[in-house]
This record gives sequence, C-alpha cells and structure tokens, in this order.
Amino acid sequence: MFDLETQPLICIVDDDNVNVKLLSYMLARKYQVCSAISGEDALAIVEEKQPDLILLDILMDDMDGLDVCDQLKSNPRTSHIPIIFVSGLEEDRDQTKGFEVGGSDYITKPVTAGLLEARVNRVLQDHTQIQYLNGLLANSS
Repeated sequence: MFDLETQPLICIVDDDNVNVKLLSYMLARKYQVCSAISGEDALAIVEEKQPDLILLDILMDDMDGLDVCDQLKSNPRTSHIPIIFVSGLEEDRDQTKGFEVGGSDYITKPVTAGLLEARVNRVLQDHTQIQYLNGLLANSS
C-alpha cells in the first residue's frame, strides 16, 4: 500500500522506449516512475522496487504481458500489486484474458493523459481501500 504523504511508484513495462517515455511523461508530475523494457526485466524490477502499480503492455518480444502478469500474481511478494494493461489489442477476448490473469484495468493505445491519470487514480484508490479493509478484518479476528 502506498503512503499518502509520498508520490506512489508506478512501474511502466513496455518493450517500446517511445511508449515508456510517453507514459512516463504523462505520469511524472504526480507519480514516481520506474520502467522495464522486457518481461524478464519487469519481474526483477517489480520484486526489488515493489511499486504501487504496474502499467503493462501485452505484446512484447521476450515474454508477453499476460505471462508477466501471471508470474507476478503467482509470487507472494508481488501478487498484491495492481496491474493495468496498456495495449494496442482492442478485442473483447484480449481484454477478457487480461482480467482473467489478474489485471485490475485495461487501457487501449493510443492513450490520452486524462484517461490514463483517471484510471491510475481509480485503481490506486480502490487498491488502498481494499488493503485498508483487509487490515481491519485481520485486526478484528
């Protein structure tokens, strides 16, 4: 869970540097940003940095985003981190697969700054509320 006093850390995972730079630019005003340009890099960086949210492309050369998400959700150290897929795939079945492997949201490219910020804010707020409620439930048992 992120600290409301500090900027949340968002990890951007995309094998296209232009997309990484664009998304970073859109978010850098309100958030700390880290990035990975491959699925393998993402797994290592996310485990080390423990970001508050991951923006994850699906179509990548070494390992697709669905596999990355599946591995992150299978790891107890990273399973709690919400993931928003950011992809050029627009079909319902692609979006459905994203949710089935544990994605919290799905945004299709091209991305606008307003939509990205709204979705990121919503997912972070939802995640914070869920973590808070889970803490209350754990303490009441």
